[in-house]
Amino acid sequence: MDDIQGRKRKQWIDFLRGLAVLFVLFGHVLEKTDNTYYYYVFTSPIKIPLFFVISGYLFYCNRSFPAFFKRVWTGLILPWLVLSILPIVVISAIKGIPYFYENVGDVVTGRSVWYMPCCIIAELMFFFIVKATRKITTLGMVIICIVSALIGEMLIVRHQLDFLMFNRALTVQLFLLAGYLFKRYEKQLDEIKGVYLWCGVCLYVMLGMISIICYPGANLDVHTGEYYNPAISISMILIGCFCIFYIAKRYDWKSRVITFVGQNSLVFYIWAGYGLAAFTIVSSFTGMIISNQILLAIAQFFVICIFCTIASIVINRFLPEAVGRKRVRKSVM
Repeated sequence: MDDIQGRKRKQWIDFLRGLAVLFVLFGHVLEKTDNTYYYYVFTSPIKIPLFFVISGYLFYCNRSFPAFFKRVWTGLILPWLVLSILPIVVISAIKGIPYFYENVGDVVTGRSVWYMPCCIIAELMFFFIVKATRKITTLGMVIICIVSALIGEMLIVRHQLDFLMFNRALTVQLFLLAGYLFKRYEKQLDEIKGVYLWCGVCLYVMLGMISIICYPGANLDVHTGEYYNPAISISMILIGCFCIFYIAKRYDWKSRVITFVGQNSLVFYIWAGYGLAAFTIVSSFTGMIISNQILLAIAQFFVICIFCTIASIVINRFLPEAVGRKRVRKSVM
């Protein structure tokens, strides 16, 4: 959840968020093909962790818990519930009530769109960690987050506290902390020469190559808690997120298309499945058959993006509260 409402939006942040969403969406359609391994090796350490790093960077806790929870409610909880349950209600009107009961439980428990409940719980937990450690050294906060991540990983392995992805929320405290420290030491980090950032990119690629050679077939997955080699996995996450973060910040990366996706990341993330369903319906109706798996994945990806773009425009126009935005009042002449 960000804290840029009421202030000028940082377009490079929206760009990064949009880039992460597009990585996720393309990964979802590409996983149906036989050419996923190399893509996942180099994008998995960035796509989901980057969301949490951005949340940590934009984290602001100089307020009471009720005020903080209000922002979580309007910025995360309400959009999650509305965007997740509204389509289920509409489809249930066609397929019947059983469909509603079969699917709404997956939303509430976090089995569907796992990132949303995980992010909500993680931010609430991080609020208390930051509050509790404000009077001690930064090292104390780091230790608490590391211990939290280790406990979360053990719980994931044992399939305990899966409800609302509470165990995953424990593991991602480390990523929230990284973003939070990026912000705390922003002035010092801004002084890092650009050449060192690109050296970090080279190191990231080298670690990816080491993973391919030493751990063939292994993939990093934050959702399932799969860190095939914790040292390499965490290093790739922190180095990758740091480099892409500060390269984007330094060069002020901009793209109207990707920025739009970032500004509407919740719609793209939660409704991507419906975009894929739309592709299936259109292809069945037209009799279109794409035998090449890569071309099929690309076609599905573009249809999903078009579907979610139209949905975002409609929601922002008629139901902005569903995505955590305030309704713009027209001035009376």
